[in-house]
Amino acid sequence: MLKKLKHNWWKVLLGLVGLVILTLAYILIRPDTYLPHKHIALHAPYALNDPPTALIPMGEKIYHGGTPHGHPGIDFQWDSPNARILSSSSGTITSIGLVFDKWNKWEIDVSTGPYVVRYKEMESYNTALKVGQHINIGDYIGHPANPKVHNQVGAYQVHWELGTPGVLRDRFCPMTYFDPASAASVQSVYDHTNWQYKSQYPNVCNGFYFNRTG
Repeated sequence: MLKKLKHNWWKVLLGLVGLVILTLAYILIRPDTYLPHKHIALHAPYALNDPPTALIPMGEKIYHGGTPHGHPGIDFQWDSPNARILSSSSGTITSIGLVFDKWNKWEIDVSTGPYVVRYKEMESYNTALKVGQHINIGDYIGHPANPKVHNQVGAYQVHWELGTPGVLRDRFCPMTYFDPASAASVQSVYDHTNWQYKSQYPNVCNGFYFNRTG
């Protein structure tokens, strides 16, 4: 047996090398399986000195009852259509598109580490942005849209999501990802949001999404 093993040592070595290559390939393809959320830095999608007037929280089912876990993101809302939506993260733009649904609004995805940040329901976007372009935290993304739906608290909004690639197969509560100043600002916005269903959804992230991280 030992004699046979010595004779075929190169086959054993080749097999070990192949195993190492397959392991490395798996890690590179599926970074979300090993990278904890501390590897991503998130800022609120707006200037902290110009915050939204209200937000609709994650996980609510008043307006999103048809979604399995409720609202899969946060709707940041302003009184003015001129509010500027800013990049929450550094990363690469992976898609820009006009979503032809009942609202016909713009949508941008930004890949950052093992995660994707999505900006939906925008009336317009920064046309200087291109797919494949690298952007930084605070870069101008676009302007919020007026959805004119459900008599919501604010008139102009962006639907913002954090998740993993693959049509955002998993969504996460951003509150543990935001930098401290951003988390405090978002919490303050919700504290001052006058929403009739707030007692049912007391947190920025509720239900399935409460404190959920990648």
